[in-house]
Amino acid sequence: MNSREAIYAALFAQLQAINANLVLGAPAIQTFGRRLMPASRVDLQPALLMIETSEEYEHTAISVPPKVTLVANVLIYTRDGADPNAISATSLNGLLDSLEVTLNPIFPGEQTLDGLVHWVRIVGRQTIYDAIQDVTQATTTVELRMLATD
Repeated sequence: MNSREAIYAALFAQLQAINANLVLGAPAIQTFGRRLMPASRVDLQPALLMIETSEEYEHTAISVPPKVTLVANVLIYTRDGADPNAISATSLNGLLDSLEVTLNPIFPGEQTLDGLVHWVRIVGRQTIYDAIQDVTQATTTVELRMLATD
């Protein structure tokens, strides 16, 4: 397996290319980070944060290295501000479409982070709308998995 830091650094670099891949109507990301920060402390939004969350080991046979899957979460924060007619999901949906474009190479093929992993895949999403701020704050968490070894 390649260095974990090399893999996560390459993934973060790929994620930072999202502004070059924005779909029509999606707002540009204003803040990028690799540290978990609460949405209330991120002034410039939309924001994209990547955090390492877990690793999975599958032992397929004795004397064979385990299959290692690295898991990262991408948090996207959007704040619609004072516009009472804004729909928080609209910005999130545009950014999620842009995230897919950024991570998925032109068919056929897999995103390999220049050969550091076998593949990177989006496997799930959870969205929270924060009513404390009059539903102006939305956070979506996208789970990414990367197969780091055979």
